[in-house]
Amino acid sequence: MYCALVVSDIPSILKNVQKHITQINPEILVMVTRTGESALEELEKDHSIDVVICEHSPTINAFKLYNEMCKKPSLLKPFILTTEDPDVRNAVRAFDDRMDYFIYRTRIRTDFYFELAQKIVLTCERRRSADSRQVNQHRMNAVSHLVDMRGHPFNEILDYALETSIEITGSEIGYVAAYNASTRKLTMIAWSRKALRDSNILSQPTEYDLDSAGLWGEPIRTNQSIIIDDYEADNVYVKTGLPMGHIPLKNLLMIPIHRNGIPVATAGVANKSGKYTEEDEVQFRLLINSLISIYHEKLVQEDNLRNENLLKEILETPSYGIILLGKDHRIKACNRYATDVLSIPPAVSQTGYLTDLLDHPAVKSIFKTVENAYKDGTSKDVYFLIESEKRTQNYVATVDVVPDNRHGSNGCLITLFNSNDLSEKGGSSKDTMDKMKILSGSIANVIEPILEHIGTGGNMLSEEDVEHLKSVYDFARYQRRISSRSPEWQRLDRMVDKDVEGLTVLTDIGPVNILADESFRHIFTFLMNYSKKLGATEVKIKVKICNGKFTIVYSDNGQGVSRSLKMLMFSGRTNLGLWTLLISQVIRACGFRIEENGVFGEGMNVEIEIPSSSYSIGDL
Repeated sequence: MYCALVVSDIPSILKNVQKHITQINPEILVMVTRTGESALEELEKDHSIDVVICEHSPTINAFKLYNEMCKKPSLLKPFILTTEDPDVRNAVRAFDDRMDYFIYRTRIRTDFYFELAQKIVLTCERRRSADSRQVNQHRMNAVSHLVDMRGHPFNEILDYALETSIEITGSEIGYVAAYNASTRKLTMIAWSRKALRDSNILSQPTEYDLDSAGLWGEPIRTNQSIIIDDYEADNVYVKTGLPMGHIPLKNLLMIPIHRNGIPVATAGVANKSGKYTEEDEVQFRLLINSLISIYHEKLVQEDNLRNENLLKEILETPSYGIILLGKDHRIKACNRYATDVLSIPPAVSQTGYLTDLLDHPAVKSIFKTVENAYKDGTSKDVYFLIESEKRTQNYVATVDVVPDNRHGSNGCLITLFNSNDLSEKGGSSKDTMDKMKILSGSIANVIEPILEHIGTGGNMLSEEDVEHLKSVYDFARYQRRISSRSPEWQRLDRMVDKDVEGLTVLTDIGPVNILADESFRHIFTFLMNYSKKLGATEVKIKVKICNGKFTIVYSDNGQGVSRSLKMLMFSGRTNLGLWTLLISQVIRACGFRIEENGVFGEGMNVEIEIPSSSYSIGDL
């Protein structure tokens, strides 16, 4: 559709131009006015006008009208001068002023209207093509600039992209919101400057449920762009939940953004002076797509860095050595404890091979054990001594073959313990060896699920992987404290955290003190983690004394423990979960007794029996 404004004070021209032009080309809409002043007023209020046709005559000066339009760029439109005056100087002047066309109106009226209709279409298409090239170039320059801004803070990149989108679409305000398909949540990540300045949106929530987001969620729900020409009049969409605050809306363009076929964001611009077009939608989509690409790249970088740091913390937290090898003996991961004990140079620990260290007698023994473990497919132990100026240290290295499903081959986990340190903290040699077996088994159990993310250089972990890593880190952090100090008196009621997400915690304890390993203060944290795993929402903790035996009773309303697992639950078996493993290790370190005797389906019931020498009632 082409909209032409015809300016003339000759009634017959105004009448005939409306009659003949629309008959010749129904795509042309003709508006008429009788003066130059009224023409300027029409241009001010109606931005849909594509071209101005002015009849130059003694009473209307077409050159004056054109000059007035040139003074204000927003009013400047393609301009066609028509006249019945045969003075050739008018044509020369029109050419010098860069008007689009000059048409000499002869007495053959039909030819004039055919030529005028043709010139209207040519002028409009030429202008639209030039505008499209200009906008496209602007958008391409913006995308190039976005690429150059990759090292800048993301809020700067976001601000530039949004303000540029507003500029290329001729809008006033805009927004960008990220979408999480798994939670069906829209999260606002940016408003345009004018939107922030002129509304109360800062007081509104930054996260919205897709199902109640009203019009704002339509691009995601319908998977298509939404264009509204008259916001007040349009009654097709439910407008409840629109996050535009109190900004008056005239019109609106919104688009969905996809990544790998999945909706990941939506963006919108509003209040263009004219109507939004397909060209606006295309340019807006292309620019925001570039922005979202950078946004996800930033998220991946941040997640990778966070996960990489978490992996490092998991490796460094235990007070024992961890070395992870590939099938070719390449060192994929090695913590500081192992590098110190085996004197491994930094270059080798990061990118080297175990075979680079065969000059070290202990490493040579470990290497032979690794070869035997690969050959038999079973765990192997090797004992060795390392002498220092102060004393001789006794070490044991446990070698576990672990599958690397990502690469279709096996890897190897070496766990390195100082048996002197473990034995000095109390217990028989058998207890020391049992503890080392439990520790090495637990490490293999927690390392195996994250093997594919170690040493691969930038694989983003899923939310489930991250949660697992966090639990592994907590496991290693708590485990390190077990038997780290001599037993101490601790107030029992101070060990219970009643503010636990997802659990109601009820207690009936009294002024009880427990002589126990320092790690016992976390026993209820471990039990509550297991309760939540079994679906519990309420926990009760009480104490009882019967025949001189003091017992802590912990119960919940979860699923409970099946009969087949009751005897194994606190046996130290690694395949029953990290928290049961920690509980068994803590109870062993304290010298207490623990059992689960609840009814499966009615909840868990754990009783911790404490010797008379390890509890007291009243203030210390």
